[in-house]
Amino acid sequence: MIIGEFQQKVGAKKRIAIPSVFRKELKGKLYITRGYEQSLVIVDEQRWEKIISPLVQGPMINNSIRQTSRILIGGAREITTDPQGRFVLPDNLFVYAGIMSDIVWVGLINWIEIWNVNAWSNQLKYLKTHGGEIAEHLTSTY
Repeated sequence: MIIGEFQQKVGAKKRIAIPSVFRKELKGKLYITRGYEQSLVIVDEQRWEKIISPLVQGPMINNSIRQTSRILIGGAREITTDPQGRFVLPDNLFVYAGIMSDIVWVGLINWIEIWNVNAWSNQLKYLKTHGGEIAEHLTSTY
């Protein structure tokens, strides 16, 4: 299970290392792409296929499919890591996430998010204020 939160400094040439507890859960090829709220998302091949399946199978004339494809697939890259789990963040994703010198890794069971440390702090403040509303809305959809 991919869970936990880890802070890390971005290395020279935009190099970062996937935390070892996350690497143990990832199998095969890895993909990184734009996420929502200015985060980045990393998944392995099996999880990637689940994410893109509805987009690939859906009609191009559907606006939601086009827009979701643009954010998730348009900026996606396959990444290769060294034995320590390090890789270089692609420029387009580095800029999209507003990354500076520090990042936060967040494990969310089926995917990993990477956040600019300030954006993550703001997200936590939002969740602290609106967490009850979000939970209530979620329960009303089931």
